Amino acid sequence: MTESLERLENRIALLTGRVASIGVLLILCIAFLTLLDVFLRWAFSAPLTGLNEIIQLCMAVAIAATFPAGASSRINLTIDILEGRISSTSRKVFDAIGSLLLLLLFVLLSWRVGVHAFDLHERGSTSLFLEIPRAPFLYIVTLLFVFSSCVQFVVFLVDLSSALAQLGKEKLLGWVAVAAMILLTGAMLLIGRLPAAYSEMSLEHAGFWVATLFILLWVMVLGFVPIAVATALTGLIGASVFLGNEPALSVLGTGAVDYLGKTHLAVLPLFLLMGGFAVQAGFASEMSRLLHVLMSRRRGVHGNWVCFRWCLRCFFAVCCARQVGKRRSLASTGKNYGYKIKRDGENRGDDCRNK
Repeated sequence: MTESLERLENRIALLTGRVASIGVLLILCIAFLTLLDVFLRWAFSAPLTGLNEIIQLCMAVAIAATFPAGASSRINLTIDILEGRISSTSRKVFDAIGSLLLLLLFVLLSWRVGVHAFDLHERGSTSLFLEIPRAPFLYIVTLLFVFSSCVQFVVFLVDLSSALAQLGKEKLLGWVAVAAMILLTGAMLLIGRLPAAYSEMSLEHAGFWVATLFILLWVMVLGFVPIAVATALTGLIGASVFLGNEPALSVLGTGAVDYLGKTHLAVLPLFLLMGGFAVQAGFASEMSRLLHVLMSRRRGVHGNWVCFRWCLRCFFAVCCARQVGKRRSLASTGKNYGYKIKRDGENRGDDCRNK
């Protein structure tokens, strides 16, 4: 069974890699459109009208397209402080628990983003200037989250079978681990389904709940649960306890979509390209080798220069991002956008006066 699951996982990895390639290509197109927009603003004072809206809609799809590949490749940030203090069998069990919780997060995101997309479809929501319907893009994001959930389910089955195979004679411990995973998932869903009236009573014991959620967060983090999963689930449970179930789940869907569509994320591919070109050209290693030859006789100088170089890169990166963002927002109050906003306001005012 483990071999068949591994073969299925390998096939899924090929498929998710192709989907991620489409997402990366879309991100690169957005990055080059950003460069073109900056050049047109600087040279001709003629920016690309509505580029912010295009970036917001396409960036969410492009980023979501990489999630299935990330789930298949197990690219998750974890804290492994206890790595050397537990056995390999225990680590397999913890990995299975982390896979289950990541599956739970993908399912919740698929559900809430889908609800948000359906709500936008019912309201006929469009972008402000280009009037592009938003719902179709969010439906694509929802499908990508569903695909990520399916991929993560296969990954969870592989991790679970690997953990049970590693246990060997300790089958009882395996069943206990499975029961603990089921109980933990059920407890999270139960807390998420608490009635809204309970949130008012929980405010009276806010300190207790904050301490409990803090302990739960560190238990998951130290238990090799991905940091993103631990923080997201802890925040969702806390919001459900203090605000109620519906507001917490609503924020999960709308917040995820808003974050995926942030326009400043379009600058990140440029820095990734810069780093990739520098690595491929061997610039970093050659500079490090040159500095080591020139300053190796002075103890500590090379290390200080490396720290200084890192700070300098961060400074220039921040300045570049600020300049690009400034260029892209120069015409936000210009004649293209400002005129349309003004005319729309006048039209609405005329309609109200006619009524």
